[in-house]
Amino acid sequence: MLKYRRVLAFLLDGLFISIIVLVLCNNVKLNKSLYEEEGYITAYNEKLDKLTIETSSSAEEVINKYKETIGIELYNMIKVQGYRYFYFLICVFLYYVVFVFFNDGKTLGCAIFKLKIVNKNDKKANIFNLTIRSLFMGSSFVYMIPITSLLFLIIPRVLDYSHAFIPLLMILSISTFVEIAFYLYF
Repeated sequence: MLKYRRVLAFLLDGLFISIIVLVLCNNVKLNKSLYEEEGYITAYNEKLDKLTIETSSSAEEVINKYKETIGIELYNMIKVQGYRYFYFLICVFLYYVVFVFFNDGKTLGCAIFKLKIVNKNDKKANIFNLTIRSLFMGSSFVYMIPITSLLFLIIPRVLDYSHAFIPLLMILSISTFVEIAFYLYF
């Protein structure tokens, strides 16, 4: 068991963060977009049921058909997720950086398994080192999907929605590819 202390501490910390994020993200007072989520899902499903695409359609015609039919509903559903991921990123930063810095280099999992996060010279880790560590620990899953979702919130505010659909589709495709690649690597 002592051999796997770091893994068990990491899993325990992940469980702890997940519980906190679930409570915060599903709190209607903090995440006002939850009021509209059911309506977005219903509108998306209704429009998706009506969507018909000819088998002889070109790729550009298919994309335009999706953009016209379900683009806004898809964006609205992703917007709700984006707010959830925003809280997730804040919680991860506060826990793995701020809490560890002020708790003598220990997360709750580290404390239970008698571990401590330090610099290479066994000195207390500073905020910068803890931030870099939290960015690269685990896999891209911790940050790639939340950052992608946040881009889904930002891009349509900068570009007209009809111009934002293709960049958003590309970002989603790239993040999915990167996620699969990192998963296979780790």
